[in-house]
Amino acid sequence: LKLPTEYANILYKDKQTLLTGAYASPAGCLRSAEKSHHGLASTSCAHPHAEYEWNYNFFDPDNYLTMTSLVYMGDAQLLEEVRAIIETTFAQMKSSGMLPHHYREKGYNGEMIRRWVYKSIASSTQPGPNIFCTLTALMYAKHAGERGVEFLLTNAKKIRRSASYLLNFFDQKKGLLKTQGPLFIDVLIRSGYASDTNAIMPFFLREMAEFEIFVSHHSQKNETNRSVPPQAQKYLQMAETISRTLRQELWSDEGDHLITDLNNGKRRDFVDYDSNLMAVAFANLSREDSAKVLARVDSGKYSHVNGTSTFVCEIPYDGFRDCYIKGSQYCGDSVVSMGRVGWADAHCRKRLGRVQEFEDLIMNGLQSRLISHTWLRERFDQKGENIRSPMYFEYPAVASILLREIRYGIEVGLNRIKLDPLMHAHEIENGFHYHIGNVHVDFSPQYVRIQLPVLGMKILTVTHLKPTIKFRITVHRQRNVGGINQPQYRTVWTNNDGILDSVGLDLQLGDVIEMEEVPA
Repeated sequence: LKLPTEYANILYKDKQTLLTGAYASPAGCLRSAEKSHHGLASTSCAHPHAEYEWNYNFFDPDNYLTMTSLVYMGDAQLLEEVRAIIETTFAQMKSSGMLPHHYREKGYNGEMIRRWVYKSIASSTQPGPNIFCTLTALMYAKHAGERGVEFLLTNAKKIRRSASYLLNFFDQKKGLLKTQGPLFIDVLIRSGYASDTNAIMPFFLREMAEFEIFVSHHSQKNETNRSVPPQAQKYLQMAETISRTLRQELWSDEGDHLITDLNNGKRRDFVDYDSNLMAVAFANLSREDSAKVLARVDSGKYSHVNGTSTFVCEIPYDGFRDCYIKGSQYCGDSVVSMGRVGWADAHCRKRLGRVQEFEDLIMNGLQSRLISHTWLRERFDQKGENIRSPMYFEYPAVASILLREIRYGIEVGLNRIKLDPLMHAHEIENGFHYHIGNVHVDFSPQYVRIQLPVLGMKILTVTHLKPTIKFRITVHRQRNVGGINQPQYRTVWTNNDGILDSVGLDLQLGDVIEMEEVPA
């Protein structure tokens, strides 16, 4: 790959991973080359047929990872593809707000079916499609500029209805969601007050709160009124309640992890690594509890084998009693490693600032395999061998996503911009230039330059700057809006930890944010 010189400070292997992880597999899952399949995506590239053949638009969380990796490329055509896939799925929302699990074109005998299905292939009812399709819609809106704002306002009712469907499962007395099936591993029997769904919900609810704030502020004529709307407050309070109750109700007697589920007074526990990692990443477990969870996960026999993401759980699910698809000694997806688990694992290391663990246990092995092979299979086994469906979306997409979200720490929200890289001290000191698609970030502890596809009021946070230093922030207007294109200036101080936090900026599309250290 020949890239412009402004990419120079990103490691070449990172460029390879970012682009190969998105373009070789996820982009190859798009089916719009056939007009009849516009707005559909499969789980693998066609070779000549895609895996899980004739089934499309899984959001449990398959398409969330596929679409996120494509959105992060900042490619205008790919953004339009992502939008079409979201809208195609949104169009099949039931009056209750339930979104389909996938689109099935043909039956197992080859007969044409062409219908949307609301249960998984394993016949489980999952909350995952509503959670992850909605998150994908918000992800697209954050990165698509004016098209993203228009999409968000046009689809606001559907986004709210999707969230409302999920909240129907919230038990006010218990303070947790009571679900009918697993979050994102369809064959595993999980129900009741399950740790997997409740672990991801605080993240989902915070995203929904940001959505409500953005829509409210965008529609207000009085731009000085920036209060948090009641629905956003409700979402934030519910996120806090679930985070607190998750620890109170589902913490194991062993004291180092959450159990699988609580159902009719019965506690089941397979030491699920996926839900525990999500709880550390998204549900505000204390640092002490988080350290205990990671110690338990890292001590597992099949954790990070050959630098691949960890198994789904420590105790295999019984293939007859605990599995929707019966017939084997163990439920197959409980004895393999999945990219989605690695995604949650990486966010744990980011939250706790464990850069060496992120590199050694997750990123380096995955990155090496992707660069060596370009396409990867669906899962890894107990020996660290890549197995099952070839040319699958998941591991390549996750590799690309983790570089953007974790290593370079570039977070674009509806109301916020955060730059928080997870790197070693010498890497921070050297800085980096990140220029991928419509996302441009130049970073060092003394100087930062940011240009993103965003508009409206944003709260800026930047970490790893020099502590207690005055910075001059300049917003360079690239477009003449209302006859005004003069730069905006302000000065702010970093705190004792080198963090510049909660700086409000009113941005137009194309604006460049420049931060320079002010000499003493």
